[in-house]
Amino acid sequence: MKTKLTFVIIALFYCVLITAQTKQEVFTSIQKLVAKTQVEKVQTNDVFSKKDDKLGKQVFTEKEITVNTIPGGKSDYEWISRATEISWNHFFDYFIYTEFANNDLQVVELNFKQNFKDEHFTSTKTADEYPSSSAKFKFYILTIDKEALEQLLTRLYELKEKKAESPFNKEIQKFTKEQTISWLREKLKNNSTVDSYTYNLKLVSIDDCNLVFDYSNMFGVKYSETIPTSIASINKYNQFTYNKDICIRKTFAAGIIRPEDEFTYTDHSFLNIDSSDEDLISNIEFAMEHLASYCNKTNLNTATEPDINSAKINNTAHNYIKDFFETNFVKSIVKEKGKEKTYDYKIIDEGIIIYVHNISNPTNVYGSTNEWFYLAFDKINLNQYGSNLGYFENVNAIRFYQINGYIPHGPGNDHTKIEDATYGAGWLHIPFRYNTYSDLYAFKEILTNANVNE
Repeated sequence: MKTKLTFVIIALFYCVLITAQTKQEVFTSIQKLVAKTQVEKVQTNDVFSKKDDKLGKQVFTEKEITVNTIPGGKSDYEWISRATEISWNHFFDYFIYTEFANNDLQVVELNFKQNFKDEHFTSTKTADEYPSSSAKFKFYILTIDKEALEQLLTRLYELKEKKAESPFNKEIQKFTKEQTISWLREKLKNNSTVDSYTYNLKLVSIDDCNLVFDYSNMFGVKYSETIPTSIASINKYNQFTYNKDICIRKTFAAGIIRPEDEFTYTDHSFLNIDSSDEDLISNIEFAMEHLASYCNKTNLNTATEPDINSAKINNTAHNYIKDFFETNFVKSIVKEKGKEKTYDYKIIDEGIIIYVHNISNPTNVYGSTNEWFYLAFDKINLNQYGSNLGYFENVNAIRFYQINGYIPHGPGNDHTKIEDATYGAGWLHIPFRYNTYSDLYAFKEILTNANVNE
């Protein structure tokens, strides 16, 4: 017990020492680790060799990283891999994995956002005659030193120089909503990606609350990603991040493999900014925050109250909608994809609030038994669904969809708690009974032509 406690205390003390190290001290500490790997066995790149290579000298300084390998473990020359002209301010990530031919050795891959000079040559020469450029470099450490190196690399990342805010952000601050949208549209169209397996990336729409991108993968699976403008930050992978799981990726149905659309809720975007220009990334981050300030709906980071008075409809339309719901809305238990639920509603001056009570285990993003959806009269329209195309297993359904956006959605029964809300899908199914499509056409006409604030 005392031995374990002593080890924990030593480990904590070592961690404290690392977090207090200067940049030069970090490089010195890493150099001590790589120096311990000399003569360790590594997998050879020579397909004709029957023996593995061995590590020679390794150098890790601020100015260069060098790895020497001895072909076949014994040779008159060594292969030298060398990285120079390194911008450590562009170091952003690393991967560590076990060397294929030696479990006692770890391969460390450093990733940069700016290329460095990359050389590969033999020790019979002083330099590579035809150097290339790269943003990745590999070196080696002992497996027992993995945790120590991770702490040192974390410290090295923390010691990056803090870049001054881009002067152009002051200009963005003066942009109108339309100017901000126009600027973001241009920059994101030219500087966005998901990964190397993504095709047909397209910015579908952008408003003051959301960006919507469509794309597909190499197998033809189609996706749509909704990115709220109310970001918390842009992370080191150039992804938009949030304080809650409000970024939505929709995977479209694909026949037998995936009969229904699927939704993934995360606290970061799958999409990222494809640029190493720090000023541009700063500008995009500032522009997103600026655009979010114009959003008159739910804004999780600023908890902006929506202007609900702008959505009132005239009394005739209001009474028609109220009567239609009283006649046709189904409040009994319904089955949705095998799950039992009950639905209820409330009609207010500005719209319709749908309440859902999950009898079966809830599948919503909140994990809550109760949830609400807000259908503002000036934002919704109607799709018709018959029993043969129904969303529910035991009753007909109609589908509302949100015009130019996503339906506000939250846990519990209080739709005024804006700070708890996210945006759901662009549509919502509710259980309805009706005899003919003509009933729905009349209802849709009322929704479409209701005079606002008359």
